[in-house]
Amino acid sequence: MTFFSSRDNDPKKLKAFKKRMSETVIKKNLDGMHMIILLFQCARTRRRMKTIMSIEKVLRTINKWDKEWSERDISTFVYGVRSLDCVTSIDSELLKTGAKKIAASNAMLSSRAIGNALYGLQEITSDTAGAPELCDALADKIEKYSGDLNGQDIGIGLYGLQGMSSDVPEVRRLLAVLADKVMNSETELDAQAIGISLYGLQSLKSEVPEVRRLVAAMALKISESRSDIGAQSVGAGFYGLQRLSSESLEVRSLVAALAEKVESSDFIFDAQGIGNTLFGLQRMKSNVPEVRALLQAVTTKLLKLDTTVQMDSKGIGAALYGLQGMSSEIPQVRNLVAALAQRISLSSNCFLSGQGIADSLYGLTSMSFDCPELRTMLTALASRIDANAGKLDSQEIGNALFGLQTLSSEMQEARLIASKLAEKLRRSKAVLRSQHIGRCMLGLQKFSAESPEVKYLLKQLTKRIAESDRTRLTSAAITEAVYGMQSMTSDVPEVQELAGELAKKIATTAAPLNAVQIGTTLFGLQSMASESSLFADSAIGLESDEVQFLLSAIWDKVKVCQDQMPLSSIAMGLQGLTKLKDPVANNLRQYLYVQAIRLGNSESGLPLRTPSASSSSSGSSITGERQTSLDRIDIVSTVRAMLLNDLKIPRWLAKEYIAIEKAQLAAPVPMSRADKLVVQRYQTMYPSTQLASNSLVDGFRLDMNFPELRLNVELDGYKHRHPARARFDMMRDFYLRDKKGYEIYRIELFNKNVEEVVESIHEVVKRRQDVVAEAEVQSIYAKGR
Repeated sequence: MTFFSSRDNDPKKLKAFKKRMSETVIKKNLDGMHMIILLFQCARTRRRMKTIMSIEKVLRTINKWDKEWSERDISTFVYGVRSLDCVTSIDSELLKTGAKKIAASNAMLSSRAIGNALYGLQEITSDTAGAPELCDALADKIEKYSGDLNGQDIGIGLYGLQGMSSDVPEVRRLLAVLADKVMNSETELDAQAIGISLYGLQSLKSEVPEVRRLVAAMALKISESRSDIGAQSVGAGFYGLQRLSSESLEVRSLVAALAEKVESSDFIFDAQGIGNTLFGLQRMKSNVPEVRALLQAVTTKLLKLDTTVQMDSKGIGAALYGLQGMSSEIPQVRNLVAALAQRISLSSNCFLSGQGIADSLYGLTSMSFDCPELRTMLTALASRIDANAGKLDSQEIGNALFGLQTLSSEMQEARLIASKLAEKLRRSKAVLRSQHIGRCMLGLQKFSAESPEVKYLLKQLTKRIAESDRTRLTSAAITEAVYGMQSMTSDVPEVQELAGELAKKIATTAAPLNAVQIGTTLFGLQSMASESSLFADSAIGLESDEVQFLLSAIWDKVKVCQDQMPLSSIAMGLQGLTKLKDPVANNLRQYLYVQAIRLGNSESGLPLRTPSASSSSSGSSITGERQTSLDRIDIVSTVRAMLLNDLKIPRWLAKEYIAIEKAQLAAPVPMSRADKLVVQRYQTMYPSTQLASNSLVDGFRLDMNFPELRLNVELDGYKHRHPARARFDMMRDFYLRDKKGYEIYRIELFNKNVEEVVESIHEVVKRRQDVVAEAEVQSIYAKGR
């Protein structure tokens, strides 16, 4: 065995060893024990067993060896699994044979044997044939162990599970057994054990009860540990959290314990550690206090980094990818984003690869709040994208553009990113598949096409779609693609060209649209116009042939759908058609109107079909011949959309809506925190003024309604700057002025204190009071004459 004294892979030494193994005396005396030892030694020295001896021979010899396996045999064999490729049927047979031998043995495993055995599983996955059987056999042995697992064995044991999926029953059983052993262990975990044990959780989902039990046990052990944790352990440990969700109480406990460790330990991050740490947070939400505490602890460490520490493309991508569940409305998230932006800006020697670009932008999908820190991050990322070199493949294009979905083209920094992506697209020859087209378009939902940067991006994206001529869109891709156009007006040539290419794709695919997809698809047309519009100044007297083509392609899908549409989808569809007045749009409008009537008329004799589970929306439940429950928001939205489309409200829907409007007067719907502060302060300062907060008028919600004055004051947050929302606000205000006689006053809440806003509102109210008083005087005078 001197051959295994080093990891030297000298071909001469290997040849000599194999020759020695083939000698008659040696071959005659080789038994199962020797094979197990050879497996172990190969694993220990990072060699492949097949380079020493055929796996067929190993399997035959072990099968012939009828000795009951000892503790050493079990741990040595499973540790030696690392030396197998585990891709052939012979490898799988060897694993299954080992599992049978372990199950048949009466040997009891020690703590060290358990750790070594589990450690040997690290290079196989639960999909490997024979792996589930091996997990099941080990679970039996571990369950019978009555001792105390020590910290090192907990660490290396859990580390070995990194490829095991919690979807597999045998793995879940092993996890349940391990959870009990870890929970009952009195051994304190050191920093290394904490890091590698958590690293081993990377394939486990917190939706599984057995995983949560193990997580709870680990949270307890970490909170009891007195060891300071180092940068390497932090990076490895957090990386292992990537499939754990903060919706679980057990995961929150673990996060809280880790936050305390990070805060109390004196370590300095390295560049790789930053990426690994944040990458593991991808299923964490920033609305959870424990996550926010962790983010603050990590940010504090980041700010202590020396300015010479530079991140590479992989690290930047991993760090930002992990933030996909974080909202920029949360102060701790903004602090972290600012610290990361600074670090990215300092990484002057790095330009992002295609993967780095895609991962970085994908991680911004929940950053919907426009704030200086987010803008700084976008600027930093733009500086690391070399527009003059490199190109993106299809997956990278899809993920990069998908990541823009919460950003608005009103942000100069977002437009800069768009222009750099356009250059990358220009050089790309990638064929976009169905899912890539859908994700690309979905990411543009808050981008208007009025700026040169967005126009150029649309031009390059349209070219890629056109050149992907063999791609056939799926139903989901059709829905995502058209939905993503909701902020684009049809008076822009680039939008027309894009609409035309999408229309071709939709017209040439046999994929049907279900009831929910119809509503979502039509919603994406809300900024399009087929004739001059009273509501917008962007579509007057311009060609819209391609939009007509797109409408016709969608109508061909809609008219063959036999499913009953839920009310939420009817509302979305009608809102999307508001500015479209051509014959095809009228057909679609009439289709939706009939759907609304059918929904409320079970005696009509028309059959109602229940959509499949995959096509039903969460807010609409249809069973049998009528929808059993209607969401208040859907009723209000549908009434509003019908009025904007000059449709008569069906009797059943009007009845439901009137009840909601009356109930709203008695118990108003809760407002946002900012709006509530303004309303409460105004009512305190001016209690005699009649004010209804968050009231309903014809389906429109009025932030501050002064009914006696016919005055509506709207308190606008950052979302009202998004192009589609701004156009909806225009339609809303026009309707309230034209149909209800309201005066509309909008006030932005950006960088304004409550007192300033209240005084502005009071000035508007006083002016309106004067106008109303003057009108009353004139009315009395006219009657007197």
